[in-house]
Amino acid sequence: DPVIVPEQCKIHLSGWNGSDDSLYVYLADDFDEWQSWQSKRNFDRPFVLSLINLSHDNHWLFVGIYDSAGCEWLDEHGMNYYNLKKRSGTTDLEGRLIVTFERPGRQSYLLAENWSGDIKVSEIRPERMQIADFPGYSSTMLTKQHLDIVVRQDIVSWRSALANVAGVYVIADRATGKLYIGSATGMGGIW
Repeated sequence: DPVIVPEQCKIHLSGWNGSDDSLYVYLADDFDEWQSWQSKRNFDRPFVLSLINLSHDNHWLFVGIYDSAGCEWLDEHGMNYYNLKKRSGTTDLEGRLIVTFERPGRQSYLLAENWSGDIKVSEIRPERMQIADFPGYSSTMLTKQHLDIVVRQDIVSWRSALANVAGVYVIADRATGKLYIGSATGMGGIW
């Protein structure tokens, strides 16, 4: 797209923000709305290039390029709400393109003209990244956020496996280390 030039673009490096992991937000199909809420005026340029950090290394998932049509401060939320609209020219690469980029410190909102030359294509996956199929009973350990996505999207492989088995499960509070051990023996099994 010849309209998108680095001098008109902000790069959004998204990851864990203290309460949400942006990869899970993306996999839940909530990223566009989630990204629109900003505590500061981070997107004061016509375009936003959004990347999500994968596994806390230098690999980033391309989410899309957005038109930024301004923002408004909403007192009731204490945040800026950006009017972001995804551009259609790169939809075939969204969730498939992996790039490498060494983040320059902790900043999450970069001026593209300073860094665009450092972003390198690493991989183009054949399909959009999504929640994996059920991996098997002995390999199942999920965060609450991941579990919520599986249930909300009603992923067939997970529902089939978990609805047809009764069993014992453990919920661990990672902050306190406390465990809750429960059992699911009724209709619908663990699902």
